[in-house]
Amino acid sequence: MNKKNILYFAPFFLSCLYFLCQSWHFNLHDFSNAYFAALFLKIGTFDTQIYNALDFNNKIVHSGFQNIFAAYYPNTPFFAFFFLPFSFLQPAFAKLSFNIISVLLLSLVTFRCWKQFEPPAYLLLLLPLIFYIPIKTNILYGQVYFLLSYLLLAGLLALQNKKNIMGATCWGVAVLLKIFPALLVFYLFIHKQFKFILYFGLACLALLILSLSFITPTHWSYYLYDIFPLANKGILYDGFTPAAKSANMLFRNIFIYDEVLNPKPFISSILLYKITVAAYKTTIISASILYTLKNKDNLLASFSVWIMTALLLTPNQSYYAGILLLFPFVAIWQKTSKVSLKCQWFFTFVLCLCCNIPIKYFLELPLLFKFPKFWLLLFLFVMFYFLTTAADKINIKVSITIAPTVFLLLLLNSIFSVSQQSNAYVVKEKTPILITDYDHVDNKIVYYYQTPNGILPKNTDITNTLFDTTNITIKNNQIFYKEKMLTRNKGNKQKAIQVNKNEIFFLSDENRAPGFYTLRKVKITPDVN
Repeated sequence: MNKKNILYFAPFFLSCLYFLCQSWHFNLHDFSNAYFAALFLKIGTFDTQIYNALDFNNKIVHSGFQNIFAAYYPNTPFFAFFFLPFSFLQPAFAKLSFNIISVLLLSLVTFRCWKQFEPPAYLLLLLPLIFYIPIKTNILYGQVYFLLSYLLLAGLLALQNKKNIMGATCWGVAVLLKIFPALLVFYLFIHKQFKFILYFGLACLALLILSLSFITPTHWSYYLYDIFPLANKGILYDGFTPAAKSANMLFRNIFIYDEVLNPKPFISSILLYKITVAAYKTTIISASILYTLKNKDNLLASFSVWIMTALLLTPNQSYYAGILLLFPFVAIWQKTSKVSLKCQWFFTFVLCLCCNIPIKYFLELPLLFKFPKFWLLLFLFVMFYFLTTAADKINIKVSITIAPTVFLLLLLNSIFSVSQQSNAYVVKEKTPILITDYDHVDNKIVYYYQTPNGILPKNTDITNTLFDTTNITIKNNQIFYKEKMLTRNKGNKQKAIQVNKNEIFFLSDENRAPGFYTLRKVKITPDVN
């Protein structure tokens, strides 16, 4: 970057400093997930229950911290290990320290992008506008995506300069922090970077071994077999929230029935849901493979396609992850780009909308309109594909080979998953995302729910004539009454109580993220009375 043009960078850097100052007076927010997990790792109380939101928050309270609402799910165990150094600081100072490092790293990413790929320098003036919400949320929430941007770019430039060990280490850290960069293996394979893939795998293995001084194989086993598959299905909070902004959540709302959260799906069919998800992922992955095959000489463009692919496939499209769209933005404007100026500006406009559109104004609209961020990102992906690819390079034979193979692999992976029994809700309306407890007051059920400001009560008009735990046990996360098993699903269960002659109430996170309990009930069948 020309020294004269460094002035163009000033608004971007000043906007980061502004949000840094604001973050000092902001609550810990998402940074609490990393900080407290690392703190429990340091003092030796980190266990698999860290993924249970209720247990995690209770542990935070017992450690002397108040008014914090945290959820470690679905982060990797390595995530806590990485933040271990920050656990030696007080929470507010730890967050500030991490944010300062993050801002410096993002500044370095921006400088290196402009130096390496030479987009017009005046575009630096627009960065605070185009990436306003991603910059704001990353700093205020204490998120890791500035760091991820640095690791991904450093790995790409190291790959370009044949510095395999450095590049593989950077991408290895990125994968162990957030699993989705593992998709870059496709990118490397198509570019025939087999040596880099080997180093990439060794780097991940070395980092895993390094973390074993604090994290046991049990933690990793639990994450890989229980947490990751659940997160990969798009189970976030209550399992249906449009706040996830992802394709998976859209398809769940279209096809999956839920008595309270989704009582009127377009078509209630788990099979159609699995087929649709497999077809969607096949389309995105196959298109990215084809793009990379056709654009091997454009390193940044094909890399950017895989970044957008990862964002399109993730079960939660967060605002802070929008900073990763810096790569396709630079790719479309890079000096060697053959995209017309008019198309470049239109792409920039759509990208700005994708990063900043306020979804809260869309949540009450019909279903298809509740996911504007997903539609904009999908449009951005399609636009990038056709703007930067010559039509005469499309290989039909390769397309016919790739798509069916990917589809079958994805479909077979999901088709054999076991559908769970569903227990009925007690409260037939939407409740807060985490119910912590329930009780009976004046023969009425009262439940308590978690908020960032502590636990609050909520009265119901549900009458109970009994509140008895006699003959009720919970074994292996199943409810037994007089030694007869009444439930058959994988959800965590707590506080099972008989409230009348024929019903047992209990807290359950069935088909929800771990520990995000709601109040459910099960009938006591005549044969066990």
